[in-house]
Amino acid sequence: MISELLQQLLLQFDEIWLFDFEFISKPGEHPDVVCLGAYELGTGRTLRLWRTQLDATPPYRTDAGVLFVSFVANAELACHLALGWPLPVNVIDLSVEFRRVVNGRPTPHGKGLVGALARYGRETIDAQRKDAMHKRILQGWPFTAEEMADDAAAR
Repeated sequence: MISELLQQLLLQFDEIWLFDFEFISKPGEHPDVVCLGAYELGTGRTLRLWRTQLDATPPYRTDAGVLFVSFVANAELACHLALGWPLPVNVIDLSVEFRRVVNGRPTPHGKGLVGALARYGRETIDAQRKDAMHKRILQGWPFTAEEMADDAAAR
């Protein structure tokens, strides 16, 4: 069923991007974008860009011919706004879909991205490693070349 849906989506859209930003969030402020990871399903094109590598325009199209897929889309879209980028026309938020599926059911690995990936038998980084990386990102700039390479390897 999933492959059928994916085939339909690939026929409907020129590009399908899976995308995720890491950012520092302070209440009442725009996110401080740290980095972007994105993967285009049709071509396999992968982006791993730190804020210093991000331009005034996104590194991908955001028009009606493109579908963006993320987990907690409001966070990713807030990063678009913080960078002054246009919002994508078409967005699917898999966190909403996952919560609909597991509503009222136990989720041994949580309701976040790691939990969703684990439920469907997909590879993910270890939850402890993800937490450690997240804590480091929240400490803010500067990031060493080693930390940037470690984050890219984890994506």
